[in-house]
Amino acid sequence: LDSSSLMVFAQKFDPEILCYTAEFKGEDRNEFAEDLKYADKIATLLKVNLRRTTITSEDYAKDFESFVYQLDEPLADPAAFNIKILSAHARKDGVKVLLSGIGGDELFGGYRRHTLARFIGFSKVVPWLVHLRDNTMVNRFNSDNLYIRRFNRLVKMLNNNENEKSLALFLWASKSQVTKLFSERFREEVI
Repeated sequence: LDSSSLMVFAQKFDPEILCYTAEFKGEDRNEFAEDLKYADKIATLLKVNLRRTTITSEDYAKDFESFVYQLDEPLADPAAFNIKILSAHARKDGVKVLLSGIGGDELFGGYRRHTLARFIGFSKVVPWLVHLRDNTMVNRFNSDNLYIRRFNRLVKMLNNNENEKSLALFLWASKSQVTKLFSERFREEVI
């Protein structure tokens, strides 16, 4: 029940269906590059028109206040913001309804953070992970590689206290990036 299966079903009703995906540009956003490759592969296989919408950190900052107002509840996942941007682009193409695979990960446990949470639990009983925590050599690996970045993030998380570990599983950006979203006054008074 992800976006790929929805694309197959929707294409049976409308062979000319337009499909949209997000392409992220900017700092630390290329972790989603594998998702984009998969979207391209599926679109080519099914011969559908896949339209890419480039999303940058500036897009988040530009409409942040109106987005928070429209959302009407706290949410740490940027996916809703991505859908807002994709929807605006689709609307320009005359599309009024979008189908999405959102919710499939929650239903089938597909988020990487669930696997990571289990792995962090193993670090308490597996001695080499405990040793790896203190090994600064991990930071010397090439950070251009997606898997090396994820591994480095895991090692850094292992050094955190339990609350910080839990919080890190749900943050999509660094603390410094998140802090930039708030007004100067808020940063001075709260952060």
